[in-house]
Amino acid sequence: MNTKDTRRETITASRFSIPCDEFSCGRPAFYIVQIHMVDICKSLPNVDPDGNHPMLLCHMCTAECLQGGAVVLRDLWRMLCDDCKAEGLAPQCASCERELRVLDDLVKVQPLVGKPK
Repeated sequence: MNTKDTRRETITASRFSIPCDEFSCGRPAFYIVQIHMVDICKSLPNVDPDGNHPMLLCHMCTAECLQGGAVVLRDLWRMLCDDCKAEGLAPQCASCERELRVLDDLVKVQPLVGKPK
């Protein structure tokens, strides 16, 4: 897709669309993605109190973020010792000690516009 097509997609998606936060993406954002900053969440300035870095992302960038999060989570589970796994322990963030059992513990996705709960 060239730049002209991306611009057209942004204009037709919504008259008042919010652009994706990913560098040079240009597509309209549809999701609020909160990525936990594993092992450094307490030392970064632009994170929420839970250690998550919020971003507004388009469909494609959200999918890439979820895929990357799955790879990180898989690697964390691989590094966990067999004895720890046998005891039911999960990988943890070294900074805040948050358990990282499932992908939702690492990457949370919410629609940018939705029905109030």
